[in-house]
Amino acid sequence: MKIVAIIIIGITILSISGIYLIQFTQNQQISEILIINDNEGNCDESIDKNRNKIPDKFETTPHEVISKITYLIQGKFLEYEDTDFSYCIFPNDIINYKFLNSNFSHVDFSNIEIKNTIFSSSILDKSNFSNSDLHGVIFLQSSINKSNFTNANFYPNPWENPYIVFTVNENKKSDVTCYFRPCDVVQIECEDCKSADYEIFTKKDFVALNLKLADRINDESDRRDIYRHISGFYTSELIDSSFKNADLSYAVFYITDLSNTVIESANISNTVFDNTLVYNTKINEKHYKERSNLNEIKLDDDNFKQIMYDKLNKKIQNNDYKIEVNLIHVMDNIPINWSMGMTTFEQNLYVADTDNHRINVYDLDTLKKKFEFMSPISHYCESTHTWAPSNPECPYTMRNLPTSVTILNEKIFVSYGFQDDIQIFDLNGTFLSKFGSSGNQKGEFSRPYQISASNDLLYIADSGNKRIQVVDSEGQFLKEFSVPISNQSDLEISLDISENKIYVINNKNTNLWIYDLNGNLIIKKILGQDIGNSSIAVENGLIIVSNENKNTITIFDLDGVIMNEFGSQGEHYGEFKNPRGITVNDGKIYVSDPYNFRIQVFNMELK
Repeated sequence: MKIVAIIIIGITILSISGIYLIQFTQNQQISEILIINDNEGNCDESIDKNRNKIPDKFETTPHEVISKITYLIQGKFLEYEDTDFSYCIFPNDIINYKFLNSNFSHVDFSNIEIKNTIFSSSILDKSNFSNSDLHGVIFLQSSINKSNFTNANFYPNPWENPYIVFTVNENKKSDVTCYFRPCDVVQIECEDCKSADYEIFTKKDFVALNLKLADRINDESDRRDIYRHISGFYTSELIDSSFKNADLSYAVFYITDLSNTVIESANISNTVFDNTLVYNTKINEKHYKERSNLNEIKLDDDNFKQIMYDKLNKKIQNNDYKIEVNLIHVMDNIPINWSMGMTTFEQNLYVADTDNHRINVYDLDTLKKKFEFMSPISHYCESTHTWAPSNPECPYTMRNLPTSVTILNEKIFVSYGFQDDIQIFDLNGTFLSKFGSSGNQKGEFSRPYQISASNDLLYIADSGNKRIQVVDSEGQFLKEFSVPISNQSDLEISLDISENKIYVINNKNTNLWIYDLNGNLIIKKILGQDIGNSSIAVENGLIIVSNENKNTITIFDLDGVIMNEFGSQGEHYGEFKNPRGITVNDGKIYVSDPYNFRIQVFNMELK
């Protein structure tokens, strides 16, 4: 592989802010790195005129507008070339900088945030990055020796969603939405690099160093690429350096020499080592004493997440409740976009990944994704999704949005509640047939968001018509029964079936109706005092209800007594933003957390 150019681009208008020709091949050593002089412990007076060891232009914190989701604004990289920063201190954040052919020996970068910054062809000898956040930071063709990355975070907290979303329209022009600002990309031109993941960019044979493709959505109404913001070391050498307790999630080591380096007690989940030479280097429990080449190795380590779960679980326990609840897993490796429903069957978890237009199938033990499938029935329109402006020409009824899923007679039934139909697939995700249309007659639906199956029959929560319809496994209408709710334009009915009883709630009052399988009302109960109940799941005499207004999950017994209530509004693990679809299996509660783009899994234990 031969790198022939480095280009830094602000994505929105894709203007080139600089081209630097640097010849480099895999077998060469880094050379021609400028060292101006040795100041014997002092920051160079030419950049530190007041002699406080802080470079004058870095004495103030960079201005940054804080926004969780921001439409991209053209960023500008500030450039320093052939500069001696040795022995300087950087006490303030460094955002959108490019350092070329510079000396950072004995520099203190500790306890700051460094974002969207590239260190290219530079020397970092005895540099201190401890306790710093390095997000979208690239070390390219640089020599790093005896440097300290202890407790450094190379990846944001997982709930911060470090993604860039490219919306591809018919003319292949891309609109871009970003979770962080400034939002810029470091690209290199590479003769032999794989370019398939970077089709969104304007030039062929260019790859983005601080982005990695996380997901690709290709529905007729929604064409979208989702990239993860990452950091990495490219064609560099790391010698006698320490990464103890560092968070290296998703970091990339590419054509990099790791010698006498310690990566210990570190989070190496999804860390990639590609064509990287290691010698006398420890990577957590493994010690590479002999020279070894790590080629296209992606590590997986859930230990750090478990530590986070354990700390959280100590905080959320309430001794007044009879059931203890613990967070055991968060499914957020790839964003799950506004899931409205899910179910379990045999050893699989089926998730309606609603605004990604697909059903995801996960292994129930590992919660690793096995496969996905989409409906072949879709309608073309200008790309529309969560991050795009609303499009009146592409309403929900045209957007192929699965809202609920269940299994019946070895077939997968998926409700498309916004378009008023139910579609049937085989267990491999192959489309078989569909039934239903908009209306209020038998076999017609109005917002059938949720479905459930029992005894060879499918039960459909026909929200807009305030009824439950029952059909056979071929979709043929059998019967219906009404749910006594006042007229509400945005009414949503949720149901679950357990031990031959149908449990029904809605989002407009606190009522729980329990019916037999023939639709006869057995009993009506009041669950709590707060409206906003969005989904219900029942198992072993326990009723679990999500409430999107309170951002809580409540566990009731069959008498309506609260056995536990947990959750609050927020983005951290254990918190929710409008919890929707839930399901329960073998004492585990699976909760869709739509605006945090994830599913959280909790375990229940009777005290």
